Amino acid sequence: MAVDEALLLCVGSRGCAPAIRFFQWRPACLSLGYFQSARRDVDVERCRELGVDIVRRPTGGRAVFHHQELTYSVAAPHDHPAVAGGTDAAYRSIAGGLVAGLRRLGADAHLAPPLPPGMALPRSGACFDAAAPSEVTVRGRKMVGSAQVRRDGAVLQHGALLLDFDVALYLSLFRNGTRMPVEELDRRVIGLREALGRAVAPEEVAQAVREGFQQALGVNLEPGELCAGERRTAEELMRRKYGDSEWNLQR
Repeated sequence: MAVDEALLLCVGSRGCAPAIRFFQWRPACLSLGYFQSARRDVDVERCRELGVDIVRRPTGGRAVFHHQELTYSVAAPHDHPAVAGGTDAAYRSIAGGLVAGLRRLGADAHLAPPLPPGMALPRSGACFDAAAPSEVTVRGRKMVGSAQVRRDGAVLQHGALLLDFDVALYLSLFRNGTRMPVEELDRRVIGLREALGRAVAPEEVAQAVREGFQQALGVNLEPGELCAGERRTAEELMRRKYGDSEWNLQR
């Protein structure tokens, strides 16, 4: 998360190049939305017992369990064609790249439709219990959960693409008030293994999604690394924020 915020800051204030990156989490981690209450929504002691880290994201939204998944991250100036037009337009644009990538793997991916008039998303603390409009679904079930922040002329959007999904483990990390029955959540969420009938390596998924982004966004992606400034910023953010349990659990 320190690296993601560093990319946001450097793209916005220092003119660094836009970036798309893919990564996984070791050990498994529960990432909280920036404004989310850890004590209200999450069973912190259960996470500690299982060796699951907890971190507070720079983006909003609800908690995501980063386990058996691939995380993507996009950082770009707010007027870049991939994210221009406001929050909803950027969600749809990036989701288009994810859909194109998943279809390359053989998954019948689509954008979630708008909510019917008068209907609201559940108010639980868990991200994957419902698909917001323009999130990515397969067979009508949520596969990718995303969050976004805009700051200093730049946009950061990142999200988790489920390679597999352990429903019982996922629910055990949340407090009772934020849980739904295992059978109900299982009907709402799908991992790539179930969708394709085979296990898929993270590297294969990253390559397919990279090609999907190029196709849907009309960009040419070149391999790269963090610049020296981005590394310094990430290290400072790690010391000051993301490596501090008091900051991560402050709410």
